[in-house]
Amino acid sequence: MEIKRIVVIEDSESLLSLLEMLLMSYLLKLGISAEIHLFSSADSYLSDFGDFVPNLILSDVDTKSRINGIELLQKIRAKVSNTFYVIMSGISENRYLALKFGADRFLEKPFKNEEIQAILRKIA
Repeated sequence: MEIKRIVVIEDSESLLSLLEMLLMSYLLKLGISAEIHLFSSADSYLSDFGDFVPNLILSDVDTKSRINGIELLQKIRAKVSNTFYVIMSGISENRYLALKFGADRFLEKPFKNEEIQAILRKIA
C-alpha cells in the first residue's frame, strides 16, 4: 500500500490542529496510510520541503508569508500537475483566483468536516 503524503499550510494554530485531527480520523476511517506535514506558512513549507512532492496540499490563501497560497499553487503547478491542491479561504471571492490558477478544489471557511473526507477520497 502506497503511503500518501499530505501537506497542510495554515497560519492559525487552532485550525492547523483541527485539520490534523480531522485528517488522522478520516484517514483511519478510509484505511489510507499517510504522512501529514504541518506548516504555519508557505515559506516554511518551501524551505523544508521545496522539492517534496505531496499527494495533497491543503493551503490557506493568507499564509502570512512572502508568498500566499495562490502563489504557492502556481509554483507547485509549474513543477508537478498531479498533486491534488486545495485552497482554503474565508473570502469567497478567492474561489475564482484559486480555480483560475489550477486549484483542484476550493474550501470556503468555515467548511464542513465531511468536505475533508471527500477530498481524502480523491487521493485514495
